[in-house]
Amino acid sequence: MGVASVEFVDPREPVAIVPILRAGLALAEHASSILPATKTYHLGGTIVAALDLIKERGVDNIQIKVVSAVAAPPALQKLSEKFPGLHVYAGIIDPTVNDKGFIIPGLGDAGDRSFGT
Repeated sequence: MGVASVEFVDPREPVAIVPILRAGLALAEHASSILPATKTYHLGGTIVAALDLIKERGVDNIQIKVVSAVAAPPALQKLSEKFPGLHVYAGIIDPTVNDKGFIIPGLGDAGDRSFGT
């Protein structure tokens, strides 16, 4: 076991949950139970497209927290280059992606797994 730094969310501050459909819905439901004052916004597409939309609405990178069950180095690199100061929290970082950009070993299609399809 290693040492990890911790950042707490102040429940008095406004929080918006923006799940990437469908896979993000399972995480959003539980996040809403922990932070009941949150507002949930649903966006389809990739995280970069979602972040672009959030940025267009005037939100600074430092205010955004990305929570992901699984991430891969190429995506983390792209996010850090395009959105300096962005905070990304991942349950695990899998080392590689395949030729289609899917994380290896990854979870497969997280939306399919969450919804049994």
